[in-house]
Amino acid sequence: MDFSGVLSNHEYLSVTAYLATCSTLAGLGAIFVILRLGASFKQAGKPYLDGYASIIGLLLLIANFILTHRLQVRE
Repeated sequence: MDFSGVLSNHEYLSVTAYLATCSTLAGLGAIFVILRLGASFKQAGKPYLDGYASIIGLLLLIANFILTHRLQVRE
């Protein structure tokens, strides 16, 4: 399959701007997840199910950024 037209952002966003934006968003997401887990540990002494879901979501977000970047650089 040819995905060259789907992921082509070269006319909208440079690779450097993409990496800076994704890094900033992933960093903000990580801060919110850490705060959420800290509150769970303070209140219950263990993370709730939503804490684990937040961690998985953050990891999926980071994986999405990495894979999208790898596909853009390959073009």
